[in-house]
Amino acid sequence: MKSRIIHNHDKGEIRKLLSEKRNQLSYSERERYSSHITNTLLSLDDIANAKCVHCYKSFGAEVTTSVFINELLSRKKIIYVPVVNDDILLHAEINYQTQWKKDRFGIPTPIAPSLTVHEMRLEENDCIIIPMLGYDSQCMRLGYGKGFYDKFLSATKGKKIGLAFSCQYYEIIPSDVHDIAMDIIITETGVFS
Repeated sequence: MKSRIIHNHDKGEIRKLLSEKRNQLSYSERERYSSHITNTLLSLDDIANAKCVHCYKSFGAEVTTSVFINELLSRKKIIYVPVVNDDILLHAEINYQTQWKKDRFGIPTPIAPSLTVHEMRLEENDCIIIPMLGYDSQCMRLGYGKGFYDKFLSATKGKKIGLAFSCQYYEIIPSDVHDIAMDIIITETGVFS
């Protein structure tokens, strides 16, 4: 994990600013950028070598993951998605037959058995694809403020890959001791590590 200085900026204000920037992208821009990000992601050796991939199911203005997930299923990868259960992040294995519903946040969630982080048994060469509201040059991630991913990432193995649009860059993302840096961040303009 990368070490860094903790800065006392208001995360709430940064979230608001970066959310507004992301929401200013048009639908066609988001789809075009998401396509480029997906192609970059699929070209990574880390993805090719992973047996299991944990990937968020996109919603709203996030980087779209549906094409990526479908391609991984066609490659016979084991795919897990997060499932928010009260204040705990659980996980579900999905396939082409998975049925979906929206959770309390409006996130597409599988109607499937939920697993704990340990039941997934992710290994070092597996990958975790993570949504974010913001990122900086040190690969620090600004999430949605619920802390689900920080707890999850601290308890599991796997290469941590964040997806964002370049407009979500922020010079210094304030970090606390529990915040975990990404191994890689992919935007439509490049790969950062």
